[in-house]
Amino acid sequence: MATVKKNIFTICFESDENSKVVYTAGKFFNITESGVSPMSTAYNPLLEDLAYSLKNFNVTEEGLSFYYDLKSKSIKRITEGIASAELQQEKMNESVESFNELIELNAKLSEVEALRKEHKLAGNEAAVSEAINIISEIKASIAKVKETATVTLYRYVAEENKVYVNNTETALENFTENMFAAGYINYADKAILKKFEAAANNFDKYSVAENLTEITEDSITVSTFRVNEKAFVYKNNVETTITEFKELSAVAAIDYISEKTGEDVSFMFEDVLQAKLELRSRLDAKIEETLGLIAFLKDQRNILAEANKNIPEIKEADKLISSEIANFETIISILENDELTRNDGYTTATLKTEYDGVAAGTEVKVDALDYTTAGKDDIITIVSGDKAIKVEKRHVEISSKETI
Repeated sequence: MATVKKNIFTICFESDENSKVVYTAGKFFNITESGVSPMSTAYNPLLEDLAYSLKNFNVTEEGLSFYYDLKSKSIKRITEGIASAELQQEKMNESVESFNELIELNAKLSEVEALRKEHKLAGNEAAVSEAINIISEIKASIAKVKETATVTLYRYVAEENKVYVNNTETALENFTENMFAAGYINYADKAILKKFEAAANNFDKYSVAENLTEITEDSITVSTFRVNEKAFVYKNNVETTITEFKELSAVAAIDYISEKTGEDVSFMFEDVLQAKLELRSRLDAKIEETLGLIAFLKDQRNILAEANKNIPEIKEADKLISSEIANFETIISILENDELTRNDGYTTATLKTEYDGVAAGTEVKVDALDYTTAGKDDIITIVSGDKAIKVEKRHVEISSKETI
């Protein structure tokens, strides 16, 4: 069964005033007002450390944490199939408590050792004998506790900006080297603490990524971004290492996600879908109005059919009516295109003459309703690249066979 995550807490920060870096489905992306693009981390060790931490540590808005197994010298994780997750967690917590007890016992041992030396210098043999007995008992307790004190919990608490090893607060500065020197981690695994330390020092790089949804099932994760009214979809199969990245309209993205995962991401685009419904309603109203005009003109043509076509005025009227019917039928063919709502009501047109620096024959975008409503000498707006241009309708032509 697929897991769906919305408003994900991940690596998400502004790289500059115009762009943002986001990590999802095992990949970093650069997000701007114009869209989403995959990015490389080959020359950015910090991003790699942050991604490693996200994958291997428990990363939440509260901070970072992970368990380290002193016996196997590795990160301790909940493993499916061995025992219940609750039981495994309980065992790790018990081990951490044993470790805390071990610290207390070692501190007590040091105190009693110091007292034994004082009593010996003072010649108090009875007190020395009693201290020796207590030391023996403490050492026996330490040996017993050591059997279960095999897991260490490392925690970074973001609100406090502090690091804890089990229950003991530890300085974040030179954290890795201090832990290694104290024997908390072996040399081969210093890199783990280095990454933990880097993530703690750069915890502000983690935040909630809005307008992002992750859908994961088995080895496949599909991430959907929304930027303004556009959608971007990234699919990553970690098992086969096959990836796919697409820019889609909101409607196309919803269809794609449904087909690939069986999940519905329409909640990400509710306002866009509503706007398209309203656009479709306006298009349908215009179609209905135009069909009414066509029906009226055909009635008039039928009436003229009974008149004498040799009369020039009758002949000219019949020709004019037939021409208008053809024009309205062209409008119908444009407005009935099912793809029109996918492009926010815009369709492709051709500029018939050079206008405002745009060459004749250039393909442009034009609002279909605007175009079909305007008279031939009316001003409409066309879009060429990122440039919006006001132009008389007679300079623009839409093919009735245009598909989007």
